[in-house]
Amino acid sequence: MSIIGTRPDKGLVIWGLFVPLRLFLGPAFLLWPGLLLSFALIFLVPYTLQKQQLIPTKLYGIALALGVLASFSLLLPPIPLAGTLTLPWFLFSIWLFFFRFRESGTLLRLSQLSLLYLIVGTFWLLSNRFDLTIFGFDSVISFLTAAHFHYAGFLLTILASMLLAENRSEGDRFLIFGLIAAAPLTAAGITLSRYGLLPEVEAVAACLMAATGSWVAIRYLQTDWPLIGKMGALLLLAGMVLALGYGIRIWYPIKILNIPWMYKVHGSLNTVGLGLMVLLAKGKSN
Repeated sequence: MSIIGTRPDKGLVIWGLFVPLRLFLGPAFLLWPGLLLSFALIFLVPYTLQKQQLIPTKLYGIALALGVLASFSLLLPPIPLAGTLTLPWFLFSIWLFFFRFRESGTLLRLSQLSLLYLIVGTFWLLSNRFDLTIFGFDSVISFLTAAHFHYAGFLLTILASMLLAENRSEGDRFLIFGLIAAAPLTAAGITLSRYGLLPEVEAVAACLMAATGSWVAIRYLQTDWPLIGKMGALLLLAGMVLALGYGIRIWYPIKILNIPWMYKVHGSLNTVGLGLMVLLAKGKSN
């Protein structure tokens, strides 16, 4: 399916109109991560779902509209109305997971795993917008977790799936392991750290996530891609190097790698890098 056929310009135009609204009307809370997350909600996720034929073409407009609704929740503080605007996006992600399962008849696909990660991301966004406290995590952690699973969960897994469908090597067993294990291990590590237990688990999980993302970036750099695609892979690789530095902070602390700096710099590198890669990547996810 061609890029023109999926009409990414619709999402880009709507996101461009949304940006000034978020800048001038929305709350100051996590302004930059909110813009990055809205870019995924309005443009990257609906576009990728259609490009990879994970939704019928006629449902692209619905996915886009629900992503816009969820993004408009970011113009509000965490109140019931904000949560209500996000609820359709959450329900859509659940429906899509089971719709694809019914179509494929198996859960043993990376594309199916990516949809599971999308549910996790929408759940954390929903809990943040309803101002719910899950496992004692504050609103910052729940919001950043939502953004993480939309990008490093859904989009990264889809890109890896497309890569492996076209060109798999023996070493890619590690990549598959990382895609399956890194996200749940990260969740377990953050939860344990929240209660002062085994901070090493979170550190190992962050390193595994960074290594997995780096592997995807390096594998794409080895493909026959135009320069702009390789620039996207390099940006993703740079973001993952920062994630690795953040992961090893319990052993080798780097003062500048704190959460505010990470969500601004690491988050921006991942957004632009994954965005360029999603636009230019060819092939069908498996």
